[in-house]
Amino acid sequence: MHRTVNSPGMVRLRRAEFVLRWMRDIGARPYARRAATAASALGMLGLLLYMVGTSLDVLAGAQWHVIPGRLVIALGVLSVPPLMAAFVWGDIVLALGGTGSRGRHARAHAQSLLARRLPGGLWHLAGRAAFYGADAGGVRIAMTASALEAGGILIVGVIILLAVLPGSEIWGPLIGVVAASISLAVAPRAARIVRARVPLPRPRVALWLLCGALSWSAGCSGVYLLYGALYPLPEDSFLPLSVAVLASVLIGGLAWVLPGGLGLRELGLTALMASFIPPPIGIALAIAFRIITTTLDLLWAFVILRLTAARVTAGGGSGQ
Repeated sequence: MHRTVNSPGMVRLRRAEFVLRWMRDIGARPYARRAATAASALGMLGLLLYMVGTSLDVLAGAQWHVIPGRLVIALGVLSVPPLMAAFVWGDIVLALGGTGSRGRHARAHAQSLLARRLPGGLWHLAGRAAFYGADAGGVRIAMTASALEAGGILIVGVIILLAVLPGSEIWGPLIGVVAASISLAVAPRAARIVRARVPLPRPRVALWLLCGALSWSAGCSGVYLLYGALYPLPEDSFLPLSVAVLASVLIGGLAWVLPGGLGLRELGLTALMASFIPPPIGIALAIAFRIITTTLDLLWAFVILRLTAARVTAGGGSGQ
């Protein structure tokens, strides 16, 4: 018995349970999690403002314009990713055996989205752990669903990036097809890797990957429409701009402690656009992109919270 309790498997399980409890506990301390990321966020924001401040002459002489119709379309297209993400999150949780309605899980996603945009990505996970903490196995389901969600976003983003890279007209799409096929083939085993208690059917995984592809495509298209509504873009700039958006968002996603990759995403996007958009204008456009996407995320999170409040309360679900 003593050997079983102290076996490597039991030791790893106790460590995992400790991490899950830690995530749940810090998710219940909003002031601590905000203070933990304030310095890094303010530092990156200060760097961005410094770059803008030292380029005011260039910005003042730029050929800015506003095309209202194109701007409205851009806002609509950029609304697709947050709404798609709310749907996918709820579907993943239900596929893993989570309890409650889709409205409850959409509410959890909206609340954790506020945490990702304001305190940072680590607290995004902590907020989910706190939301599902009262459910039997809820923290484990929340962490597993978050791992599957992030993995799907990463896989699809890399696939699309490879497909649109310059010179990848033939091998890019081929790699994308192969990578997507491998993802579907290993889907049933993915549940074991993340210690899920239920299998993951391939059709459901295919749906998540498809939603991810639509979100990435909408994001790239929305940025192209947004930038074109504010500044005259060069001809044939859609693909290089898409490459810049994909790469910078993927890089920014690695900085979990920063709110939505604040600063890192803007710097990467500006650097990758430097060949066709001057850096001072690029940083200004990147900041506009940040402001608009953050506003849309917060707006749709508020709408989801309002629409699901009465439904969740009536169903007796957690409305933390």
